[in-house]
Amino acid sequence: MKAYLSISLAGVALLFASGCQSGRDYSGDEAMTVAHVIASESGSAVAFGDHQGIEHILSSIDQSEYLNFGIVLDGEKHIVASYFKPDASSQKEVVMAKVLQSLPEGLQSHGLSFAVAPIGSGGQVTGYVIIGATNP
Repeated sequence: MKAYLSISLAGVALLFASGCQSGRDYSGDEAMTVAHVIASESGSAVAFGDHQGIEHILSSIDQSEYLNFGIVLDGEKHIVASYFKPDASSQKEVVMAKVLQSLPEGLQSHGLSFAVAPIGSGGQVTGYVIIGATNP
């Protein structure tokens, strides 16, 4: 639990610090940064199937004004955990389908943009973190 608290605090600090810039273009940079941070911190949770721990880590995107969803996949691209802000939860199924079709590159069109970061070490990919935004 202590590890998750430090991870969450690091994520929150990163998101608050990143709020210095504004604009739609910045959301892509923020998504990539947050995806990489979460990927580096969630490897063991993915390996051990700790869904609750992963959801807790993903919930740190609540602190961002630009980002509104996060998805973690295992190495076989199956959904391990996801988190959607309340204003994006109605689009959850559509977003998840588009994300799975667009892996591993990412997407920025049709009101959806997201960044993908691999989870793993030593060159072995054990999963993916997807962080993004739905745009009205």
